[in-house]
Amino acid sequence: MALVIVHPTQKQVIPLAPEPIEQQDGTNQNDGELRAIERFLAELRREHPKLKLIVLLDGFYVPRQVIELSRDFNLDYLMVANRIKLTQ
Repeated sequence: MALVIVHPTQKQVIPLAPEPIEQQDGTNQNDGELRAIERFLAELRREHPKLKLIVLLDGFYVPRQVIELSRDFNLDYLMVANRIKLTQ
């Protein structure tokens, strides 16, 4: 997973260290990605506890856990979610 810092008035993009998605035994791909986001946000907050950030994510990363993680780490967020039809 690749992450960057951007600012609307600056042309520079600051890439952050990529967070590896490590698939654990018995987990599926989404579990690995959720854990990678959790590890990254925890490390980001540890290193920059007062930095004001907005997390921007596409629809693939919008499960409830990611919203809760963003709140837990005191991060604002903007996430794009596609409307899906649930079948029974």
